[in-house]
Amino acid sequence: MGLISVDEKYLKETLDFHSRSLVGKLLKRIEILENKESIKKVSKELIYESYRDLQELFKAYSKGVSVTYFEFKTQEDKTS
Repeated sequence: MGLISVDEKYLKETLDFHSRSLVGKLLKRIEILENKESIKKVSKELIYESYRDLQELFKAYSKGVSVTYFEFKTQEDKTS
C-alpha cells in the first residue's frame, strides 16, 4: 500500500465530520439497545464501517476526487 498525500484542511474537515457522525450514531444505538452485548457488537460494526468509509474517501482523494461537507449556521453564528 502506497502513501496518500492529503491536504490538511480536507483531512481536518473529513475527520471532524466522520467523528461527529460516528459519535452520534453510537449514542443513538446505545439509547435504543438495552443488551450490553448488542451494544458492543453494533458499536464495533459502526467503527469498522466508518474506518472503511474513510479509507475509500482518502483513496478517492488521492485520485482527484473530494467531498465537500456542509455546515448549517444559525443567524447568530453569521453575525458573530
